Amino acid sequence: MAGFKINRRAIEKMQREIAKEFERANRKHPVRVPVEVDAPDLGALALSSASGIESDPYLSRLLVWLYDASRRNPGHFVDVADFLKPRDFRRVRPPRWRSG
Repeated sequence: MAGFKINRRAIEKMQREIAKEFERANRKHPVRVPVEVDAPDLGALALSSASGIESDPYLSRLLVWLYDASRRNPGHFVDVADFLKPRDFRRVRPPRWRSG
């Protein structure tokens, strides 16, 4: 195989052209991924309460805890189960709502 030589410049040029084509295609047709999320079961911490955060002491504590956890570990996933572990929410009854 004497005289056979790989043209590295041509290969690099082809790689750049292919990358440009992918970038153009991505601009025209960006990749979209549908995401579905299930809300965690928080028991007494009903996030859909009609009264809001003011009347739910656990929800306000959760928000403060989430803020503190995000400040301690920025860019990391915070698991709400860690908030629930030291607290026994099974004994807590949800508030009774009065119909108006």
